[in-house]
Amino acid sequence: MNLIHDLSKAYFYEHREKFGKDATFEGFKQVGSCSLDEKLAFNVVFGCVVYTSQNTCYTSQMMLAKFLDAKAQSLAGSYDGLSRFAVEMSFFKKVLPAFNSLRSAKHLVPKLCAASAATIGSSELVAVVFEHMDGFAEFGCHSFLDYPHLSLMARRIGEFHAYSMAARKANPHYLAQVNYSLTTFEQYHQVLPLLDRCLQSLQLDSRYQCPMDAGYVDGIRRLKLIIDQFPQWLHEPLTASGRLDCWVLCHQNYSQANVLYRYDERLQPIDMRICNWQWMGFASLGVDLVILLFVETNEETRHGFFDQLLVDYYEALRSTFSDLPVPSMNRIFDEVKVCIPIALYALASRVLAQSQMSSDSKLSAPLWTEEWITNSLRNLIINNFI
Repeated sequence: MNLIHDLSKAYFYEHREKFGKDATFEGFKQVGSCSLDEKLAFNVVFGCVVYTSQNTCYTSQMMLAKFLDAKAQSLAGSYDGLSRFAVEMSFFKKVLPAFNSLRSAKHLVPKLCAASAATIGSSELVAVVFEHMDGFAEFGCHSFLDYPHLSLMARRIGEFHAYSMAARKANPHYLAQVNYSLTTFEQYHQVLPLLDRCLQSLQLDSRYQCPMDAGYVDGIRRLKLIIDQFPQWLHEPLTASGRLDCWVLCHQNYSQANVLYRYDERLQPIDMRICNWQWMGFASLGVDLVILLFVETNEETRHGFFDQLLVDYYEALRSTFSDLPVPSMNRIFDEVKVCIPIALYALASRVLAQSQMSSDSKLSAPLWTEEWITNSLRNLIINNFI
């Protein structure tokens, strides 16, 4: 925490004119922490700069500070904190200006104030400082998202994908200028045994049995084929060939952990910002959709609102720019099906991440379990997604 304090203090005095010439740094108020990588424990801290000006105390500027110490670096292996920082900065320095040249995109993301990277001792620190946003907060509940939250997320990512399509239409070369994440599926060797166990449960456990009609048996066979050839199926949605109409800049980790909501007096979500762009990359638009539709939902919500969430996404995609040609609903649905292996990977990764939490951070009733994955696989087969 002293490292974060020192970094925020250095930032404050470097940008003192923003706070007032008589402003005095008081400290850093932490409001949360999380992990940037499943292998590391809480290497991201976010909060506010606290300062006084004319004898009045203020909190201003959201700060996201990411750091890797020597021990964490050795655990991380190929993980490169500065390369992820470069990806995130590429979003704010290159992608967002391209979007804003079409129309203001400030409703999509927090406003960036400053960014810097530094090495202090054995630690590598990256500070990304956003304008303070009154009234915005994380979802903050130990539960799957309900329809109002999911609908807002579906509409926002639809708008974001529309901006990506419009920017490419306006300047076909802009994409080549963007630093982006090369998806490596680092947890592949841990994910595969977990999916194998869930497949065996589908075949052997009476709790998951369906009438063994030809369609269900064939679905089990197709699921086994996907798991047996998982790398090939995983990378298919990341290949542009044959899907240029659906090829967009994706967030690639579009979950409740990476958005901020603003609520009305009835505690209903009315606004949202998308955060944490270090995983962004070019892929099928279905990549963001399957994480939203299959990882952030329980069976009841998925069954009741799946079609409506696709409509919410499509209407936002279609209406953001009236003259922008967009793929049809049927085409989008086809891409969702192509991206199902990404959903399987994300489902299993969520379970693994939860199991790797420190003992004092573990939830008494985990949301994401092997049983949840197995039920999800069963429903994917029954609903002909596999």
